[in-house]
Amino acid sequence: MPLTVSHAIKNRLLSLNGRPILRRLFQVIDSSPTPDPQFWRDTAYHGQQGSLRLRLLGVPLLSLSYSMSLEDVYAKRGNPHLEKGLEDLVAAEAVEPVTQDSLVLDSGCNVGAWLRYLAGRYGCRVCGVDISQEAIEFAREITFPGDERAEFHCQDVLAPGFFERFPDGHFSHVFCMSHLVHLPSGPAKEEYIAQLKRVGRNVVFYERMPMLNRPEPANRHAEDFTGYGFRVFRKVPKANPEKFMGIYYWRPGW
Repeated sequence: MPLTVSHAIKNRLLSLNGRPILRRLFQVIDSSPTPDPQFWRDTAYHGQQGSLRLRLLGVPLLSLSYSMSLEDVYAKRGNPHLEKGLEDLVAAEAVEPVTQDSLVLDSGCNVGAWLRYLAGRYGCRVCGVDISQEAIEFAREITFPGDERAEFHCQDVLAPGFFERFPDGHFSHVFCMSHLVHLPSGPAKEEYIAQLKRVGRNVVFYERMPMLNRPEPANRHAEDFTGYGFRVFRKVPKANPEKFMGIYYWRPGW
């Protein structure tokens, strides 16, 4: 029976593939099947096990399994790049500070891990939106149990009308994290981003940037959000040397 590691350790092992010297000697292969392109709609992680194969100079060395539960994949996920990015955005006066008087929206929040960080650090009120009923229930019952300063909505953000309940500038800050990459480009996505800009006074995206020399997979829709009026604050490299996350920001009146 293969050894079991956490989802975080799995990601660290896979990151070794991005180091050219190590890659010549040591390979980590994720042999789990590719999820359905629409997996994010129903939150596909229900405690399944993924598997890794480790090879040394092409020779099988070890097999590992890793958890794909909702808690391991999302609830325990930290985002030090965005945490530091937010601090730097504020220091550069690109966005306003988050304070205990702030009302923060995370659209595509999943189980609310980013909102938990913000509420814990700054004492702000939070609002989360996600298409997965399971994720929203987790956010309400486990991430923010009985917390009156947190509200959550199960919602397809591309469905028209949802954001009309919020007046202009209702949220001090709006965040999207690895969320927009799941939404196909087109008029519905354009209207959605326009609504986020309408209801938010500071809007920050932490999203995959398009690859320059390779086509995107069919289940990923990376875009350059400067086309929506955003500015790039920072490019964050991923394990794959051709992939970057972008910290984009927008404020009214530009």
